[in-house]
Amino acid sequence: DEKFALNWTFGWKACPEATKYHLFVIGPTASNPIVDEDSLTSATYQFQRSHGQISKSKTQGWTWKVRAYANGQWGQWSEVRKFNVTPAN
Repeated sequence: DEKFALNWTFGWKACPEATKYHLFVIGPTASNPIVDEDSLTSATYQFQRSHGQISKSKTQGWTWKVRAYANGQWGQWSEVRKFNVTPAN
């Protein structure tokens, strides 16, 4: 396992009627998400953790998705987007 700072920025196209967003980020084979925030008020999110720990075998295949809350209800989830974690040098 490697320990390093995690500093990820997620961004998506804003929905004009949205009053909040729900962001869901999960690692490969994880049971619990690393981010499950349903009260975001902007179309970006900065995830920071000063002492993250990710197994070398778990750096590939992370996913995230987002949905908007508008007109009193949650919309559909976006398509699932994939990313890989690269440890800082």
